[in-house]
Formats: sequence, C-alpha cells, structure tokens
Amino acid sequence: MHRAPGACSEKEWLELLHGLYPEGEIKAMRRLWLDLGSVSEELATDVPGGMHPSWARLVQGEPIQYVLGKAYFMGKALSVGSGVLIPRPETEELVEWVLGDPLLKPLSDRELVSGVATFLDLGTGSGCIALALAKGNSMGIGDSMGKVIALDCEAEALQFAQENAQAWGVASRVELEQSDFMSSDWKAPCARYWVSNPPYIGAEEAQDLDKHVMDYEPSKALFAPGSHPMDVYRTLIGAFLESPCSECLWLELNPRYALDIANPQRWGTPPNLEWTMRQDMQGKNRMLRIRKQG
Repeated sequence: MHRAPGACSEKEWLELLHGLYPEGEIKAMRRLWLDLGSVSEELATDVPGGMHPSWARLVQGEPIQYVLGKAYFMGKALSVGSGVLIPRPETEELVEWVLGDPLLKPLSDRELVSGVATFLDLGTGSGCIALALAKGNSMGIGDSMGKVIALDCEAEALQFAQENAQAWGVASRVELEQSDFMSSDWKAPCARYWVSNPPYIGAEEAQDLDKHVMDYEPSKALFAPGSHPMDVYRTLIGAFLESPCSECLWLELNPRYALDIANPQRWGTPPNLEWTMRQDMQGKNRMLRIRKQG
C-alpha cells in the first residue's frame, strides 16, 4: 500500500492488518490515526510504487503510537517513542483516583517556601502521570498545591517528559530528575504525595505479553528490576515510610501480587497506616493507596 494510512479506507485497514489485531482494535487504530496522523507531513506523504513506510512498520506489528510518535493520555496528546511505555487506561484510572481524592490538601506557606513538592512521580517515563497531576493541580486544586517532581533513571524518557511538559503548558510546574529509586544510595525528594506506576512484570510473565509489547516497548519500563516484582514494591513502600515529608502513596499494582502487596503483615509496617485497594475497569486489583495517619 503506497498511500499513507490516513488516506486509506477502513476496508483497506482491515485487509492490511487482518490477523495482527481484532477487527474492533483495527478500527480504533484507524480512528487514532485520523485524529493524530496529521502531526507529521512525512506521515501523509504517498510513496509511488512501494509500501508507505508507516504501513511497513504497522504490518510488522509495531504499535501505532510509536509509528505516529503520539498517544493519548487523559484526553491529551503525548509524544512517545520506543524509549517510553505507551500509556495505558489503567494508569489514567490511577491518576483520576489521585486527583479526585479528598485527602489532597494544599501545602502551607512554610512548606511552599521551603521547597516541599506536592507530588512525586516515581518512574515518570513519558511524563504522563506527572503532567496530568500538574495539569489538575493548576486547573482544579489551586496554586498552593506546589510543584510536581518527576524522576526516571533513563535520560531518553526524561527528554520525552520535558517535550510533553512544554506541550501541555506545565513545564514551570514540573521538575524533572534523573535518578533511580531502586539504587541503594537513592534519597527521596521532599514531597507530600507519592504516585508510581513502576516496572512490575516478572520474568515468568513474559510469555503472557502480546508480541508487539515484547518486541517494541522498553523492557526496563516493563520488567521489575531485581529478582522479583515484590522487590520494587518493597523498595517504594520502604522509602515512603522513611520519608518525613510523605503522607500518601498511590501505586499501580501487578494484579498477580496485589493481595500480597496490600498485606500490612508482609511489610511489618507501623499500625498507623491505612491501606486502600481499588479494582480497575476490568475488575482486577490494580491500585493501592497507603496513607500515614497521625
């Protein structure tokens, strides 16, 4: 197919991608292309006598978001590439929970002056969580909520996050930091509310992933470092408990380990913690909030 995907009919999309994706997903992909495909003149250029380069990538199974260089999160476009995960609907649910949580309170003038952050996004990737928090912060919660710190261990991810922060108009509210929370010498920034969608897939789960995920999305953002996904949650929860600034931690969970993660006895944690787990739209245990009380 020498014509750009945006110039092709639904029938042509179904014929070209048949066998790679279900029919409903192919139709959704075409709608996404029609929404975002105009972002680059190259993507709209026909290639006489040969297959259009975008089609060549799509028929190999490369995710459409990477071919476009764009994905949607919370209704807004994000720049994405092979160095960052494609945002998932489950992560949108996590952000919606955070921004709608009545536990959120403004920072005091003293905290603002001393540089305390409202939110800390651990493992920001494309920046989707941090930017949505900053956008909700500026639009609905008020300027007294302060800044958002977004950290990632990968420089390429932070480049995407910076680009997206500029595009979303929240660059002044988001502070990017290259650091690894799994490192033994990592020191947590001072922030009241922590949010993370960490790498949480175990090596034994690789066989359950779709081929296009395994072949194209960054393994460091998918697979938990260390010997087991529980190591990641142990590190995050431990750092949260030790931080004198932190009050709440929201986590996206690996449903396979959710009940273990949300079991206070496993961690030997203080009794003054409130543990709240939520299911996603598919009915899976997907989100956890840990709150320090008193």
